[in-house]
Amino acid sequence: MGPVPGRPGPHGLRPRPRGPARSRLPVSRRGGGGVRLTRLHLRNYRVYEDALDLEIPPGLVGIYGVNGAGKSALLESVLFALWGR
Repeated sequence: MGPVPGRPGPHGLRPRPRGPARSRLPVSRRGGGGVRLTRLHLRNYRVYEDALDLEIPPGLVGIYGVNGAGKSALLESVLFALWGR
């Protein structure tokens, strides 16, 4: 082994990228193809023991609350619903 060629990154762990960051996902040229979450129903998921039925309005949505209110659980449930993780 030996040192990795190139200048180290901000933490000295790997070389800095040579160019701007690029998305690995294909970009649609004609638009469309996106997914918009309109409703979320949870029951007995982490802090949501009772049923939660949430309608999500179009546009930018902020999620806020005190510690332990379930903000992260809400986002994790969306990830699980979309990708099973």
